[in-house]
Formats: sequence, C-alpha cells, structure tokens
Amino acid sequence: MSIDQVSVKELLSDLSIDWDSSSEIDNDTDLRNFGLNSITSIELIVKLEDEYEIAISDDDLIIDNVCTVNRIVQLLSKYAG
Repeated sequence: MSIDQVSVKELLSDLSIDWDSSSEIDNDTDLRNFGLNSITSIELIVKLEDEYEIAISDDDLIIDNVCTVNRIVQLLSKYAG
C-alpha cells in the first residue's frame, strides 16, 4: 500500500475514535480532538506496522507522532523509506 494521506485516513476509519469517516478531516487536524488517546494511538501504530510491514522503534511510540494525518505519513516515510 502506498503511503499517502488517503490511505492513512482509510486506516483511521477502522479505529474506535469519535469521528464520522464521512466528515472532512484536514491533514493537520489534531486527532486528539476526536478521541485519539494513548490506547487508540497504540492500536493505530499496530495497524500501521501490520499494514506497511514495518517495525516502529520504541522511541517513536509517542502520541505526538500520530496526532495528525501528516505526522502519520511522516512517521511511515521514515520507516518505509
């Protein structure tokens, strides 16, 4: 799967955060405002690792790295590159 904002948004729609997948989420929208928390951020990281067949370092397992679509893409690019 290619790494882009659209594919990341598709993965986000499967998480149990409080947003309607049909709502317009900007690529810089802070997902913590929609219920992203420490637990859902780890769920997201596991999904990302599985989907993109990468292993994210423990040093990068922080919510700030996955709080926006653009930050998620940046994190994925670091490991998929």
